Amino acid sequence: MYQKNRIMQGIALLIQVTIIMVLITGFISAETRSLVRDSIPDKYKWDLSHIYPDWSAWETDLARLEPLIDSFQALQGSLSGSADNLLNAFRMRDRIDRLFDSVSTYV
Repeated sequence: MYQKNRIMQGIALLIQVTIIMVLITGFISAETRSLVRDSIPDKYKWDLSHIYPDWSAWETDLARLEPLIDSFQALQGSLSGSADNLLNAFRMRDRIDRLFDSVSTYV
């Protein structure tokens, strides 16, 4: 019984090593096939100017995001005070979500 258990452990180890080698080989070959962005025609690149016209506009929104998150966090414990508190929290969360989506998509 002991010998059968050792054989099974050996097979499991062999399978694990094989999987790791396949994954490593895949990553290495993917790196060698990667293209430099400048060599890709513009028609195959995403046009992110619809999100932000330039980097400084993105930085402006990124700077707006942190204070909004802090304000939202400050609402903790006050949502049950009134329906208006809850509604304002939902609206603030939606603003944060939209802003975060734009900021994270652009990068």
